[in-house]
Amino acid sequence: LDTASNYLKIGGRLVYSTCSTEPEENEEAVSRFLEKHPDFELEDLSKSIKGRKLPVYESGQHNQNKFIQILPGLSNSDLDLDGFFMAKMIRKG
Repeated sequence: LDTASNYLKIGGRLVYSTCSTEPEENEEAVSRFLEKHPDFELEDLSKSIKGRKLPVYESGQHNQNKFIQILPGLSNSDLDLDGFFMAKMIRKG
């Protein structure tokens, strides 16, 4: 994330995705990145992904619709997926 962020202009978007279900590789990694990079903020993913019912991760630190976390056998997705995590950040001006 740190390296990729160096190549983004203001308004540029950075998508972070893993096939992990481990918090330290997912929401904790994003939280650490955002703490070090106050010029980035999470985007609302519900506006980006349309036409599918995807489970959205809620965290006490971030608002609803900021992460997508799919847990095999536990998520209410209409897709048959393995573990998956995604967050989208934008570089602020």
